[in-house]
Amino acid sequence: YGVLELNNLEEFDTKSLQVIDRLSRNIASTLQSIINNEATKNLVRQLQQTTKEMEAQDEEIRQNMEELETTRDEMENQKKELEFRNIELNEKNSEMLAQEEELRQNMEELSAIKDEMEKQHETIKEKNKELKTNEAVLLKAIVSSKEKQKRLKKLENKYKNIKGFNGNQTQINFTELFNLQEIQKYQDGFAKKTGLSSIITSIDGVPLTKPSNYSYLYENVLTNSKIGFANLKKNRVNLIEKLKDGTSLIETIKGGIYDGGINIYIGKKHIANWFIGQFVTPDFDETKLLKYAKEINADEVEFKKAIKLITKMSLAQYKTIADLLSVSSKYFTEIALRNFTQSVEIAKDNK
Repeated sequence: YGVLELNNLEEFDTKSLQVIDRLSRNIASTLQSIINNEATKNLVRQLQQTTKEMEAQDEEIRQNMEELETTRDEMENQKKELEFRNIELNEKNSEMLAQEEELRQNMEELSAIKDEMEKQHETIKEKNKELKTNEAVLLKAIVSSKEKQKRLKKLENKYKNIKGFNGNQTQINFTELFNLQEIQKYQDGFAKKTGLSSIITSIDGVPLTKPSNYSYLYENVLTNSKIGFANLKKNRVNLIEKLKDGTSLIETIKGGIYDGGINIYIGKKHIANWFIGQFVTPDFDETKLLKYAKEINADEVEFKKAIKLITKMSLAQYKTIADLLSVSSKYFTEIALRNFTQSVEIAKDNK
Protein backbone atom coordinates (compact mmCIF):
# COMPACT_ATOMS: atom_id res chain seq x y z
CA TYR A 1 0.00 0.00 0.00
CA GLY A 2 2.92 2.36 0.46
CA VAL A 3 6.28 3.01 2.07
CA LEU A 4 6.98 4.45 5.52
CA GLU A 5 10.40 6.07 5.85
CA LEU A 6 11.86 6.66 9.35
CA ASN A 7 15.13 8.49 10.04
CA ASN A 8 17.23 8.08 13.17
CA LEU A 9 20.68 9.23 14.25
CA GLU A 10 21.45 5.76 15.56
CA GLU A 11 21.02 2.29 14.11
CA PHE A 12 17.63 0.72 14.85
CA ASP A 13 17.90 -2.33 17.07
CA THR A 14 16.01 -5.57 16.42
CA LYS A 15 13.22 -4.81 18.91
CA SER A 16 12.56 -1.41 17.33
CA LEU A 17 12.43 -2.95 13.86
CA GLN A 18 9.96 -5.54 15.09
CA VAL A 19 7.73 -2.85 16.61
CA ILE A 20 7.94 -0.75 13.41
CA ASP A 21 7.06 -3.83 11.36
CA ARG A 22 3.96 -4.52 13.46
CA LEU A 23 2.88 -0.86 13.36
CA SER A 24 3.30 -0.82 9.56
CA ARG A 25 0.98 -3.81 9.35
CA ASN A 26 -1.63 -1.96 11.45
CA ILE A 27 -1.38 1.04 9.09
CA ALA A 28 -1.81 -1.28 6.10
CA SER A 29 -4.89 -2.80 7.76
CA THR A 30 -6.34 0.71 8.19
CA LEU A 31 -5.77 1.47 4.49
CA GLN A 32 -7.42 -1.84 3.59
CA SER A 33 -10.46 -0.87 5.72
CA ILE A 34 -10.74 2.47 3.90
CA ILE A 35 -10.65 0.73 0.50
CA ASN A 36 -13.29 -1.77 1.67
CA ASN A 37 -15.52 1.09 2.87
CA GLU A 38 -15.32 2.81 -0.51
CA ALA A 39 -16.26 -0.47 -2.24
CA THR A 40 -19.20 -0.89 0.13
CA LYS A 41 -20.42 2.64 -0.58
CA ASN A 42 -20.35 1.89 -4.33
CA LEU A 43 -22.40 -1.25 -3.76
CA VAL A 44 -24.95 0.73 -1.73
CA ARG A 45 -25.24 3.33 -4.50
CA GLN A 46 -25.75 0.57 -7.07
CA LEU A 47 -28.44 -1.03 -4.92
CA GLN A 48 -30.18 2.32 -4.48
CA GLN A 49 -30.21 2.80 -8.25
CA THR A 50 -31.54 -0.75 -8.70
CA THR A 51 -34.27 -0.05 -6.14
CA LYS A 52 -35.39 3.05 -8.07
CA GLU A 53 -35.57 1.03 -11.29
CA MET A 54 -37.59 -1.68 -9.54
CA GLU A 55 -40.04 0.93 -8.26
CA ALA A 56 -40.58 2.18 -11.83
CA GLN A 57 -41.23 -1.37 -13.00
CA ASP A 58 -43.60 -1.89 -10.06
CA GLU A 59 -45.67 1.15 -11.15
CA GLU A 60 -45.98 -0.26 -14.67
CA ILE A 61 -47.03 -3.67 -13.32
CA ARG A 62 -49.74 -2.10 -11.13
CA GLN A 63 -51.26 -0.46 -14.25
CA ASN A 64 -51.67 -3.95 -15.77
CA MET A 65 -52.65 -5.67 -12.50
CA GLU A 66 -55.50 -7.83 -13.83
CA GLU A 67 -53.44 -9.32 -16.64
CA LEU A 68 -50.08 -9.61 -14.78
CA GLU A 69 -51.09 -10.56 -11.22
CA THR A 70 -48.72 -13.50 -11.08
CA THR A 71 -45.82 -11.44 -12.45
CA ARG A 72 -46.48 -8.67 -9.95
CA ASP A 73 -46.30 -11.06 -6.99
CA GLU A 74 -42.94 -12.34 -8.22
CA MET A 75 -41.58 -8.81 -8.59
CA GLU A 76 -42.77 -7.91 -5.10
CA ASN A 77 -40.86 -10.87 -3.71
CA GLN A 78 -37.72 -9.77 -5.56
CA LYS A 79 -38.14 -6.27 -4.18
CA LYS A 80 -38.38 -7.54 -0.59
CA GLU A 81 -35.29 -9.67 -1.09
CA LEU A 82 -33.32 -6.69 -2.39
CA GLU A 83 -34.44 -4.57 0.55
CA PHE A 84 -33.35 -7.31 2.94
CA ARG A 85 -29.94 -7.47 1.26
CA ASN A 86 -29.71 -3.69 1.44
CA ILE A 87 -30.31 -3.85 5.21
CA GLU A 88 -27.66 -6.55 5.57
CA LEU A 89 -25.14 -4.46 3.63
CA ASN A 90 -25.92 -1.41 5.78
CA GLU A 91 -25.37 -3.48 8.94
CA LYS A 92 -22.06 -4.81 7.61
CA ASN A 93 -21.03 -1.29 6.68
CA SER A 94 -21.82 -0.10 10.22
CA GLU A 95 -19.76 -2.95 11.69
CA MET A 96 -16.79 -2.09 9.48
CA LEU A 97 -17.00 1.58 10.48
CA ALA A 98 -17.08 0.54 14.15
CA GLN A 99 -14.01 -1.67 13.65
CA GLU A 100 -12.20 1.18 11.92
CA GLU A 101 -12.99 3.52 14.83
CA GLU A 102 -11.83 0.91 17.36
CA LEU A 103 -8.55 0.49 15.47
CA ARG A 104 -8.03 4.24 15.41
CA GLN A 105 -8.63 4.46 19.15
CA ASN A 106 -6.19 1.60 19.78
CA MET A 107 -3.52 3.38 17.74
CA GLU A 108 -4.10 6.56 19.75
CA GLU A 109 -3.84 4.62 23.03
CA LEU A 110 -0.56 3.00 21.93
CA SER A 111 0.80 6.40 20.95
CA ALA A 112 -0.24 7.78 24.36
CA ILE A 113 1.49 4.86 26.11
CA LYS A 114 4.67 5.50 24.15
CA ASP A 115 4.58 9.23 25.04
CA GLU A 116 4.01 8.38 28.71
CA MET A 117 6.96 5.98 28.73
CA GLU A 118 9.22 8.61 27.15
CA LYS A 119 8.18 11.06 29.87
CA GLN A 120 8.96 8.41 32.49
CA HIS A 121 12.42 7.96 30.95
CA GLU A 122 13.09 11.68 31.14
CA THR A 123 11.92 11.73 34.76
CA ILE A 124 14.28 8.86 35.61
CA LYS A 125 17.20 10.75 34.06
CA GLU A 126 16.43 13.79 36.19
CA LYS A 127 16.10 11.66 39.33
CA ASN A 128 19.41 10.00 38.48
CA LYS A 129 21.08 13.42 38.50
CA GLU A 130 19.41 14.25 41.81
CA LEU A 131 20.53 10.91 43.21
CA LYS A 132 24.17 11.65 42.38
CA THR A 133 23.95 15.02 44.11
CA ASN A 134 22.15 13.63 47.16
CA GLU A 135 24.58 10.73 47.53
CA ALA A 136 27.57 13.08 47.41
CA VAL A 137 26.02 15.31 50.10
CA LEU A 138 25.07 12.32 52.24
CA LEU A 139 28.53 10.72 52.09
CA LYS A 140 30.23 14.03 52.98
CA ALA A 141 27.88 14.38 55.94
CA ILE A 142 29.07 11.09 57.48
CA VAL A 143 31.52 12.15 60.17
CA SER A 144 32.17 8.93 62.02
CA SER A 145 34.92 6.80 60.46
CA LYS A 146 33.37 3.73 62.04
CA GLU A 147 30.01 4.36 60.35
CA LYS A 148 31.80 4.87 57.02
CA GLN A 149 33.50 1.50 57.38
CA LYS A 150 30.21 -0.27 58.15
CA ARG A 151 28.46 1.35 55.17
CA LEU A 152 31.32 0.55 52.83
CA LYS A 153 31.46 -3.07 54.02
CA LYS A 154 27.73 -3.48 53.41
CA LEU A 155 27.92 -1.91 49.94
CA GLU A 156 30.92 -4.04 48.99
CA ASN A 157 29.10 -7.25 49.99
CA LYS A 158 26.11 -6.30 47.83
CA TYR A 159 28.44 -5.21 45.04
CA LYS A 160 30.04 -8.66 44.97
CA ASN A 161 26.59 -10.13 44.31
CA ILE A 162 25.78 -7.69 41.52
CA LYS A 163 29.24 -7.75 39.97
CA GLY A 164 28.75 -11.45 39.28
CA PHE A 165 25.39 -11.16 37.50
CA ASN A 166 26.78 -13.00 34.45
CA GLY A 167 27.99 -15.91 36.56
CA ASN A 168 26.44 -18.27 39.10
CA GLN A 169 26.97 -16.26 42.28
CA THR A 170 24.36 -15.47 44.94
CA GLN A 171 20.93 -14.38 43.63
CA ILE A 172 20.69 -10.60 43.10
CA ASN A 173 18.02 -8.99 45.31
CA PHE A 174 15.55 -6.93 43.25
CA THR A 175 14.67 -4.73 46.24
CA GLU A 176 18.32 -3.75 46.75
CA LEU A 177 18.49 -2.23 43.30
CA PHE A 178 15.05 -0.61 42.96
CA ASN A 179 12.90 1.80 44.94
CA LEU A 180 9.68 -0.23 45.21
CA GLN A 181 7.54 2.89 45.71
CA GLU A 182 8.74 4.37 42.42
CA ILE A 183 8.34 1.03 40.63
CA GLN A 184 4.80 0.72 42.08
CA LYS A 185 3.86 4.14 40.65
CA TYR A 186 5.13 3.16 37.21
CA GLN A 187 3.36 -0.22 37.42
CA ASP A 188 0.04 1.44 38.42
CA GLY A 189 0.34 3.92 35.53
CA PHE A 190 1.16 1.15 33.05
CA ALA A 191 -1.87 -0.90 34.15
CA LYS A 192 -4.20 2.11 33.92
CA LYS A 193 -3.03 3.07 30.43
CA THR A 194 -3.15 -0.44 28.93
CA GLY A 195 -6.18 -1.84 30.80
CA LEU A 196 -4.12 -4.89 31.80
CA SER A 197 -3.52 -6.13 35.34
CA SER A 198 0.10 -5.94 36.49
CA ILE A 199 2.37 -7.27 39.25
CA ILE A 200 6.13 -7.83 39.70
CA THR A 201 7.30 -11.01 41.47
CA SER A 202 10.53 -12.79 42.29
CA ILE A 203 11.67 -15.48 39.86
CA ASP A 204 9.80 -18.01 42.05
CA GLY A 205 6.52 -16.05 41.83
CA VAL A 206 6.62 -14.29 45.26
CA PRO A 207 5.01 -10.80 44.87
CA LEU A 208 7.40 -7.82 45.16
CA THR A 209 4.81 -5.14 44.32
CA LYS A 210 1.11 -4.73 45.01
CA PRO A 211 -1.34 -5.85 42.26
CA SER A 212 -2.49 -3.14 39.85
CA ASN A 213 -5.85 -3.11 38.02
CA TYR A 214 -6.75 -6.78 38.68
CA SER A 215 -9.81 -7.75 36.64
CA TYR A 216 -13.29 -8.33 38.11
CA LEU A 217 -13.02 -11.89 36.80
CA TYR A 218 -9.87 -12.52 38.84
CA GLU A 219 -10.86 -10.80 42.10
CA ASN A 220 -14.59 -11.54 42.30
CA VAL A 221 -15.11 -14.78 40.40
CA LEU A 222 -12.08 -17.05 40.00
CA THR A 223 -10.66 -16.42 43.49
CA ASN A 224 -14.05 -17.30 45.00
CA SER A 225 -13.98 -20.71 43.32
CA LYS A 226 -11.74 -23.38 44.85
CA ILE A 227 -11.22 -25.06 41.49
CA GLY A 228 -10.80 -21.73 39.69
CA PHE A 229 -8.28 -20.45 42.25
CA ALA A 230 -6.30 -23.71 42.07
CA ASN A 231 -6.23 -23.40 38.28
CA LEU A 232 -4.95 -19.81 38.58
CA LYS A 233 -2.00 -21.06 40.66
CA LYS A 234 -1.24 -23.76 38.09
CA ASN A 235 -1.41 -21.20 35.29
CA ARG A 236 1.00 -18.91 37.14
CA VAL A 237 3.51 -21.76 37.54
CA ASN A 238 3.03 -22.68 33.88
CA LEU A 239 3.57 -19.06 32.79
CA ILE A 240 6.79 -18.81 34.83
CA GLU A 241 8.10 -21.89 33.01
CA LYS A 242 7.02 -20.46 29.64
CA LEU A 243 8.80 -17.18 30.40
CA LYS A 244 12.06 -19.09 30.84
CA ASP A 245 11.67 -20.34 27.28
CA GLY A 246 11.03 -16.85 25.96
CA THR A 247 7.23 -17.26 25.60
CA SER A 248 5.34 -14.28 27.04
CA LEU A 249 1.72 -15.39 26.62
CA ILE A 250 -0.54 -18.35 27.50
CA GLU A 251 -4.28 -19.00 27.13
CA THR A 252 -5.30 -19.48 30.76
CA ILE A 253 -8.94 -20.31 29.99
CA LYS A 254 -9.90 -22.08 26.76
CA GLY A 255 -12.16 -19.82 24.78
CA GLY A 256 -9.92 -16.76 24.66
CA ILE A 257 -8.78 -15.43 28.10
CA TYR A 258 -5.03 -14.78 28.13
CA ASP A 259 -2.30 -13.99 30.68
CA GLY A 260 1.25 -12.96 29.88
CA GLY A 261 4.41 -11.33 31.14
CA ILE A 262 8.13 -10.69 30.66
CA ASN A 263 11.34 -11.55 32.52
CA ILE A 264 13.44 -8.80 34.11
CA TYR A 265 17.19 -9.21 33.76
CA ILE A 266 20.37 -7.60 35.04
CA GLY A 267 22.68 -8.43 32.15
CA LYS A 268 22.04 -12.15 31.67
CA LYS A 269 20.87 -12.66 35.26
CA HIS A 270 17.13 -13.29 35.71
CA ILE A 271 16.05 -11.32 38.84
CA ALA A 272 12.23 -10.93 38.59
CA ASN A 273 9.04 -11.50 36.57
CA TRP A 274 6.57 -8.84 35.41
CA PHE A 275 3.13 -10.42 34.83
CA ILE A 276 0.47 -8.65 32.71
CA GLY A 277 -3.07 -9.80 31.79
CA GLN A 278 -5.98 -10.77 31.75
CA PHE A 279 -7.63 -9.95 28.42
CA VAL A 280 -9.81 -11.53 25.73
CA THR A 281 -9.42 -11.37 21.97
CA PRO A 282 -12.24 -9.79 19.90
CA ASP A 283 -13.21 -13.25 18.57
CA PHE A 284 -13.37 -14.95 21.99
CA ASP A 285 -15.82 -17.87 22.40
CA GLU A 286 -18.33 -16.95 25.13
CA THR A 287 -19.88 -20.42 24.99
CA LYS A 288 -16.58 -22.09 25.94
CA LEU A 289 -16.01 -19.56 28.72
CA LEU A 290 -19.44 -20.19 30.23
CA LYS A 291 -18.77 -23.92 30.00
CA TYR A 292 -15.60 -23.36 32.01
CA ALA A 293 -17.65 -21.42 34.59
CA LYS A 294 -19.78 -24.54 35.14
CA GLU A 295 -16.65 -26.72 35.42
CA ILE A 296 -15.32 -24.63 38.32
CA ASN A 297 -18.78 -24.14 39.92
CA ALA A 298 -18.65 -20.36 39.43
CA ASP A 299 -21.69 -18.08 39.50
CA GLU A 300 -22.77 -17.86 35.83
CA VAL A 301 -24.30 -14.38 36.20
CA GLU A 302 -21.14 -13.02 37.83
CA PHE A 303 -19.03 -14.78 35.19
CA LYS A 304 -20.99 -13.12 32.35
CA LYS A 305 -20.62 -9.75 34.07
CA ALA A 306 -16.86 -10.30 34.42
CA ILE A 307 -16.50 -11.17 30.70
CA LYS A 308 -18.15 -7.88 29.71
CA LEU A 309 -15.77 -5.91 31.97
CA ILE A 310 -12.53 -7.62 30.93
CA THR A 311 -10.15 -5.78 28.57
CA LYS A 312 -10.41 -6.73 24.88
CA MET A 313 -7.43 -6.56 22.50
CA SER A 314 -5.85 -8.53 19.69
CA LEU A 315 -2.78 -10.74 20.20
CA ALA A 316 -0.82 -8.33 18.00
CA GLN A 317 -1.75 -5.39 20.25
CA TYR A 318 -0.69 -7.37 23.33
CA LYS A 319 2.65 -8.28 21.68
CA THR A 320 3.35 -4.59 20.99
CA ILE A 321 2.66 -3.66 24.63
CA ALA A 322 4.79 -6.57 25.94
CA ASP A 323 7.70 -5.56 23.69
CA LEU A 324 7.52 -1.94 24.88
CA LEU A 325 7.46 -3.12 28.50
CA SER A 326 10.49 -5.36 27.86
CA VAL A 327 12.46 -2.44 26.40
CA SER A 328 11.49 -0.20 29.34
CA SER A 329 12.45 -2.79 31.98
CA LYS A 330 15.87 -3.19 30.35
CA TYR A 331 16.36 0.56 30.49
CA PHE A 332 15.36 0.73 34.19
CA THR A 333 17.67 -2.12 35.22
CA GLU A 334 20.63 -0.54 33.43
CA ILE A 335 20.06 2.73 35.30
CA ALA A 336 19.61 0.90 38.64
CA LEU A 337 22.85 -1.04 38.19
CA ARG A 338 24.77 2.08 37.17
CA ASN A 339 23.47 4.04 40.16
CA PHE A 340 24.37 1.27 42.57
CA THR A 341 27.89 0.92 41.11
CA GLN A 342 28.39 4.68 41.39
CA SER A 343 27.32 4.65 45.04
CA VAL A 344 29.96 1.98 45.78
CA GLU A 345 32.67 3.97 44.00
CA ILE A 346 31.71 7.11 45.90
CA ALA A 347 31.90 5.19 49.18
CA LYS A 348 35.39 3.95 48.27
CA ASP A 349 36.56 7.46 47.42
CA ASN A 350 35.34 8.74 50.79
CA LYS A 351 37.03 5.93 52.74
